[in-house]
Amino acid sequence: MIYIVKNIVGVVMQINVSNIVLYLSFIIWIVYYFLLVSRILIEKNNQTITYGLYIKRNFLKVFRFDKLILIFLFYLYTRLGNEKVLIFLFFIIILFLLVNLLYEEINFKNIKLRENKYYFILLFILMFIPFIYFFITFNYTKTLMFLLIFTFILPFIIYVISVIFKKL
Repeated sequence: MIYIVKNIVGVVMQINVSNIVLYLSFIIWIVYYFLLVSRILIEKNNQTITYGLYIKRNFLKVFRFDKLILIFLFYLYTRLGNEKVLIFLFFIIILFLLVNLLYEEINFKNIKLRENKYYFILLFILMFIPFIYFFITFNYTKTLMFLLIFTFILPFIIYVISVIFKKL
């Protein structure tokens, strides 16, 4: 009887820890997302050349190879089909990316909120797409993969938004 109770309590604790880590990783991703958006917009505003030319000249700085390796590693683990491993791996990856971003010097005084308010509003709306998908389907694998890919292509998304704003 004690063995059965220990197993039931263990399963309940494991489910709760996985959910806690998942929602904590969502919060960390949101913090990382806003810091990354801020850093990209600061770089965009400080350029004397167009942002498209900046991306061409600094392709490996903008689309970082370490993020691509982490996305590929995460994809390999998705093939295992264990969602709990993916939750903890996503937590570790996003925590690593956040700490890595915090080591960069970001001067938030150069953010120019008035000039970038439309970027922030549009990127804030885009941020909710994966979360809406998650709460409709509860598909951990696709949601977490989309969040990682979204952070990788974010400089390109900002470039497309800037081109659209210039056309308008």
